[in-house]
Amino acid sequence: MTRAEYDLMKIQNTSFYATTLKRNASRLMGLCLTLCLTLCLPLITTCAPGPTPVMGIAYVIGQSLALLAEPQGGRDKPAVVATVSQFARLEILEHRIPDPELGDRSYWYRARYGEQTGYFSYDEEVLRNVVYTFVQPAVEEGGMVTAANLRLRAMPGLQSPVVGIMDQGTVVKILLNGRTESRIDDKYDTWVQVETPDGKKGFCFAGYLYRAPYQHLRELSLNNYERLDGYLFITAAEPRIFGLPDGKTAPVSAENHMDGYAGDSEPQQFEYVNVVARQPGTRDTNTLYYEFERRMCFEDGCSIVSRGWMAASAGEFTENLFEHSVSRRARVLELNEPKAQLEAAILRAAHAGLRMDAPFNALDAHLQRFALQRTAGGMDSLVTDSDPQAQSGTDTVALQDSDADNPPGDTQNNSSEKYGALEAYYIVRLTD
Repeated sequence: MTRAEYDLMKIQNTSFYATTLKRNASRLMGLCLTLCLTLCLPLITTCAPGPTPVMGIAYVIGQSLALLAEPQGGRDKPAVVATVSQFARLEILEHRIPDPELGDRSYWYRARYGEQTGYFSYDEEVLRNVVYTFVQPAVEEGGMVTAANLRLRAMPGLQSPVVGIMDQGTVVKILLNGRTESRIDDKYDTWVQVETPDGKKGFCFAGYLYRAPYQHLRELSLNNYERLDGYLFITAAEPRIFGLPDGKTAPVSAENHMDGYAGDSEPQQFEYVNVVARQPGTRDTNTLYYEFERRMCFEDGCSIVSRGWMAASAGEFTENLFEHSVSRRARVLELNEPKAQLEAAILRAAHAGLRMDAPFNALDAHLQRFALQRTAGGMDSLVTDSDPQAQSGTDTVALQDSDADNPPGDTQNNSSEKYGALEAYYIVRLTD
């Protein structure tokens, strides 16, 4: 091989190696890029902002609802981003947004309608009755039907189509809680969206539900515990609380067995507690146990602060709170005085201020709110059976119609019982 041929072969080999190296480098870069995208793309996708979660829904029940660009209710109103027509549905993204000018004295919702997102004031719901909103419960909540043949409706309201009938004792899961109370018969409560045991979803009036944690209601139903509406006046100096109606099983723990349990919420002697159930098949006070619960009520609703089972021998059961309270406290208050003097004493207590955290909390939430709504109007407003907000408009008749089949002669929650419960409430407040 000559020198020239050797040099030519060397040049050819160098060119071949260079081409091969370049080709392999390109392949390696492509492989690295593919590997990088495979590993990093899920991370990029995960980090990308997703859609805002929906915390509730709202239905427009007025003629229309204006969604505003900002939560501002002053003179310079923000632009309207969307006008929502009657019967339309919105998605609630956020609630209890303080007003920029009024702060905690006024709140706003942030909602989505189609592709538009905007704000509307609580006043549209509470004062103008333009919209009805629902939000998800903070914990898994259930309801047990307390009326015969409770109607399940497609939307909230007595004019909505009936999609099902629920028997008394049926346990449902509460999906959404209404934010505004209305009146049906003489019950004041909200509408709720529920899911039945067979998976059907719809709306019903919560005034015909006993509400409690869903799993707890399932236990009541499975064990055939008898549902009760009454009160236990505790006479035992040291009442014992049990986790089951057996006289020996203690609550699992304060946190697990009793919602929001605290030491000062444990029932004491000479207090009333709500009785919600008893075990079936016995009336012997030595073996009979009542399930009780205590609720603490605030401006935005009521919460169960304690629950358990107590022996019947630990107190006196009654279904009429007022009569029992008067019989226990008549000497203290000298209730034999003319009724006008008693009414004056009750009215003075009302004007002195009604604390929502008062020690006596056996009354249901709607009775306490009933009292608050009527203290400003004098004694006549305390004893009336009509709702000032339901005396005008075309919805009055509809709201007062029944949405459940009550047996003939059923006079639950009539005006005299409401008045009696209010008297009992103020009686206790006067003697505390």
